[in-house]
Amino acid sequence: MCRFLCTVCFGNDSLRVNQWLREGDRLFAEGQYKEAGIYFERGFFFSENPRIQALALMKKSDCYLAREAYSDASRVLGRMPYPELGDTLSVMARQKSALAAYLGSDFPLAESHLLQALALTEDSSLTLHLLPFQALVLNEQQRWTEAGAVLLHYLDRLSLSEEEKKKWRQSIEIQYAKNKIPRLKNPEKARMLSAFLPGLGYLYAGNISEGFWNVALQTLGLGLTGVGIFYGYYFTSAFVSISIFQKFYTGGINRSSFHARKWNYEKSREFNEAGKTLVLDLMKTKKAP
Repeated sequence: MCRFLCTVCFGNDSLRVNQWLREGDRLFAEGQYKEAGIYFERGFFFSENPRIQALALMKKSDCYLAREAYSDASRVLGRMPYPELGDTLSVMARQKSALAAYLGSDFPLAESHLLQALALTEDSSLTLHLLPFQALVLNEQQRWTEAGAVLLHYLDRLSLSEEEKKKWRQSIEIQYAKNKIPRLKNPEKARMLSAFLPGLGYLYAGNISEGFWNVALQTLGLGLTGVGIFYGYYFTSAFVSISIFQKFYTGGINRSSFHARKWNYEKSREFNEAGKTLVLDLMKTKKAP
């Protein structure tokens, strides 16, 4: 009913839809992303052509991406009329959906969109360019062995000389060699070690200096307790000195877990940045038709 009433007021011809889309393009180019999104939404609503609807939704998602509203971009792309689209547009839409999820740090969702594009597209040449993107998504999920395998598969499908392929294969294998892949820490294990023996969790998490000071402060707390008891300050020892020990003991457990997560983040980022550089360089090579 709503569509009918709007059609009576505005018409439903393709010329008017195209005018709205062009106006949206103009506003987008001027950086008026919110206003542009309104015109793209209008073009989607009034068009009965699935192809035009898909293009309008992708343009509207670009407005949200430009504003770094990644979840909103994903929501808009979720309205895509996939069953009525051809392979080319479907791949474009799923790639943009994967990009929105990737930028929003929803890496499982990004992988899901890419896998759907790869699985549901009969012409594999249309999805060749998605493989490096898939490797980047796998990297962010710390599934580095799988990412290396995807890049090798991508390399095999490129129109390169054997000498060039050999060079790139060596680069990929070096990047994803077992001794290069980060050895991540278990935050829960760090907590358990600190609870069992103060300072041990820090040593496991790779922060020896803070572990030393934490143990020193815990020892100070116990030492003050002993001194207080020796001089007969039982109440002070019980409620002050022991509380100092307890505070640093509990804090040491939590901090060791934090440092394990920090270790994982820093090592993963360092490895993934190197992997991203490799992927981008590989994408600059000549692709298969």
